[in-house]
Amino acid sequence: MLRRDLLERATRYALEHGFSGLSLRPLAQGIGTSARMLIHHFGSKEALLALMVAQIEGQFLALTDALLGQGSPPVQMLETLWSTFLQPELEPVTRSLFELWGYSMIHPQGLEHLSESLVTAWVVRLSSAFGQAGLTPLHVESLAALTVATVQGLLLQRLTVSQEARSQAAFECFVRWLERELEPLP
Repeated sequence: MLRRDLLERATRYALEHGFSGLSLRPLAQGIGTSARMLIHHFGSKEALLALMVAQIEGQFLALTDALLGQGSPPVQMLETLWSTFLQPELEPVTRSLFELWGYSMIHPQGLEHLSESLVTAWVVRLSSAFGQAGLTPLHVESLAALTVATVQGLLLQRLTVSQEARSQAAFECFVRWLERELEPLP
């Protein structure tokens, strides 16, 4: 089996079965290989997890990059991302990212970069989009960090307390506020 194929199969397996308590032997058995083969190709469970996260998150980052490349206004880009995150088929992906984030806080060894990557990549991209508004770099970065925290918090709220309408209303309220913040100064 090729490394890429193993990674794709391992990612699908983890999305279906969850990352919590994931160990190499059951994972290997579930995807038709051996734990030794996974170690051979990836080095460690943590290295495999990091690659799995990069693959999952890469889908969303690619969409963000495409929207940035099209010159979509920042708020429109954020609304598109939000509606993408809410697609029912992506719920396991979103759940898995939060699950991995929690796992990396409890078991940080080898996953130190995970929590950072789940925030920094988004802040950088949103800063780029918000920078078009002519705000100071510090203001742009602060707005981007606030936006990432707000969206992640609302997604987590949606997934854990099933308050879809409340989360949607809060997102829309936040977006209207963000539009005002991003208006060019007279």
